[in-house]
Amino acid sequence: MEHRLATRAFWGFVGWGMPLIVVFFVTPGLLRALGVEQFGVLMIIFIAPLIAVHLDLGLVTVGMRRVALRLTQGKVDAGGTLASLTLALGAIGVLLSTALVVMSVQVSSALGFNSVLGAGESSTLLRACAAWIVINFLASVPALVARAAQALTWLAATQTLTTAALWLGALLLARGAQPLSYIVTLGLTLSAVSAIATLFAVRRRIDWSGPFRIKRELIVDDAHFAAGTFASQVAGTIVFHGDRVLVSLLGSPAMAGAYALCVNVANKTLAAIVAMTSFAFPHASGLTAPRDRRQFEELSQSLDRAVIVVIAPALALGVLLAEPFLRLWLGEFSSAELVTAFQILWVAFAIPAFAVPMSYLLAASGDANLAARFSILAAIVVLVTMAILIPPLGLAGAAFAMLLGMLVSPVFSLAVRRKLQLPHGSNRARFWLGVGCGLVVELALLVLLVATIDTWVELLLIGVGAWVAFYLTRGTLRLLSVEEMQLVHKLAKTIRNVRNSWKHS
Repeated sequence: MEHRLATRAFWGFVGWGMPLIVVFFVTPGLLRALGVEQFGVLMIIFIAPLIAVHLDLGLVTVGMRRVALRLTQGKVDAGGTLASLTLALGAIGVLLSTALVVMSVQVSSALGFNSVLGAGESSTLLRACAAWIVINFLASVPALVARAAQALTWLAATQTLTTAALWLGALLLARGAQPLSYIVTLGLTLSAVSAIATLFAVRRRIDWSGPFRIKRELIVDDAHFAAGTFASQVAGTIVFHGDRVLVSLLGSPAMAGAYALCVNVANKTLAAIVAMTSFAFPHASGLTAPRDRRQFEELSQSLDRAVIVVIAPALALGVLLAEPFLRLWLGEFSSAELVTAFQILWVAFAIPAFAVPMSYLLAASGDANLAARFSILAAIVVLVTMAILIPPLGLAGAAFAMLLGMLVSPVFSLAVRRKLQLPHGSNRARFWLGVGCGLVVELALLVLLVATIDTWVELLLIGVGAWVAFYLTRGTLRLLSVEEMQLVHKLAKTIRNVRNSWKHS
């Protein structure tokens, strides 16, 4: 089982890492081509379909849970389950996109789009965004089938190709001085193509022979769970996607652009954990029976340890290397204010990463109310503190407000662990001793060498060296986790096999 989980985590990590590389290389050129204000508008438009999809009344999560259970027994029916989900999600998408079109004048004015683009171009841009929203809702059905089937290799490939095509296309269109609505049209086209390709890839997991019928029970039976999930999604959308919209409303598109620059990198620690552990929800859904309780507990402990050994060294790297990283990446667009905001946001988005496994296990158990309450609390904190801190502190105030909202997540983790009665596992003190020793060595190296960084090569060498030192220290002291030891043994076995094959050849 450990091998399968590690493989799924690896492909989830690839699905996160490859698009990040594309965005990293394209962002400076896109920023220079558009300017800070238009870049801020584009970043808000890019997240609009994601915000809308999270207003799905909890249907995607309910559907994934149902599909995952059906796939353990065979195939999922196209005429009933998938058709019902498609119709319901399509209807929600049409309603939301219609509302956006009707309110386009007010929305573009409130967000400051009119002052950057003009009223006519702003309206055209929002209409194109409304069409993108509908496509994204329909595209979520093939994607949830693929995720429920844990076809993570395919999802990683399509996500990478789609992101690369969107950002590279945006750069070409921006350099050609084309309207932002052209970039949105490209985005909705790529979403449609990706959905069709994904549906073709998972076609063997679907029973196409059944009759068409609307399954009301799909929503009615899980209405309570869906309502709690929806409340969590709305609150989470405000925190994780609507933050840029809030910054534009309370500040300006230019401030939203600067904020987006920081968030697009700083939130990748959290995104990495979500990607690496995304298999946990469908996998844990199949372990909710009493006979599987031990495997459920072991899964929770493995996920906890994996998150800690990934996030702990990354946290130190992001904070101490922020200034040289932004200076080398953005050049003249970097500033002391931007560095401070980046450091705060890096810490802010690392904090909830530790709670991600607990959220998956809670959802797999069929409970959504607890997550909803904590998500709403975090959203309230972010909304209130941004309104208070942005006017006097600007960009730094927005970042600090996000940090305050994220501090809710450790309490959530404790509440989930108590509710599900999950043990911490053995050798916790030994594990944390290893993490502490690794961090001490890593921090010492970074503090000594960070001032010497003037080039990308120096940044990469020092960053990678400090990161490797975290693991080498723990390995030397024999304080690695169980999962890390299994990975080391697997790598050693692979190396031996390769050497043997070379000798025989």
